[in-house]
Amino acid sequence: RLKSLAPQQLSNVAIERELLFRAGDYARLAELLRESVKIPGGIAVSARLSELTAQQLEAEQKPDEAKVFAALAEEMYSEIVKSEATQPLALAGYFARTGDMARTAKELEGKTLEPNEFAQMIQSALQAPQLTPEGAKAMIPRIQAMVKEHPDIMLLQMGLGDYCSWAGDVAGAQSAYETALRQDPNFLPALNNLAMILAVKGSNVKEAEAAIKKAVDLAGETDYLLDTRALVRLAAKDFQGAEADLKRSLKTAERPDRFFHLAQALMAQGRSAEAKEALSKAEKGGVKLDSLHPIERDAYQALVSAP
Repeated sequence: RLKSLAPQQLSNVAIERELLFRAGDYARLAELLRESVKIPGGIAVSARLSELTAQQLEAEQKPDEAKVFAALAEEMYSEIVKSEATQPLALAGYFARTGDMARTAKELEGKTLEPNEFAQMIQSALQAPQLTPEGAKAMIPRIQAMVKEHPDIMLLQMGLGDYCSWAGDVAGAQSAYETALRQDPNFLPALNNLAMILAVKGSNVKEAEAAIKKAVDLAGETDYLLDTRALVRLAAKDFQGAEADLKRSLKTAERPDRFFHLAQALMAQGRSAEAKEALSKAEKGGVKLDSLHPIERDAYQALVSAP
């Protein structure tokens, strides 16, 4: 009835997509998305809904079905690039959100990049579960070039630090975050991320302590800063302090990665049964080796293999 009353209404497409998805009728869903591109403005909506469907199917461990919608999304984003002059990075952005940085880099070749749009695109890729250290490494030269052209854009500098850390280049990440802090000594994301990488790698605990102390002084004991301070306290071998911070952080937000950090603090105190229980909660929430930041994977493997 909605479709007959308002056949050009794109919100109806989203509603029908949800119903078909829940019913598991993926054939009709694919056809709906193909047909919806004929509605004015429909191709952008259909592309995003195809991408969303692929993500949900991947999460439900239905890779074959997910591939159908991933291909559909790629096809639509390709068409957007060809037909809409205002969307030259639509396909590159899609590749970035799927963590395919090699194809992202290739799609960006020869294109003029608006720095803030590029910065947002590379940040979105950090949330992709498919992003690998190799993929992150492949993007670093392009990010460095953009930083050189636009040294005043903080989000680009943060992107460089985040990609260096993801690629395992802790020194490069540290340099990028410290450069950001020279521009703005009170920039919380840089203080937090600097403290995290230094603590996890154990490369400079004193500097990590100074960074997280300043962040907490500026913003208070928020849940995410408590989580980072716990990692710093773990590095400083203040295991009880780390445990206390994590339990306070978990009261605000029961994030799986924080249960993983709690497991580390408990194991460090010899409380293996409690540590395994916390690790189990982390894993039930989605924590696994390749979902963690690469610099945290050794700690995860040590917990999993602990008796």
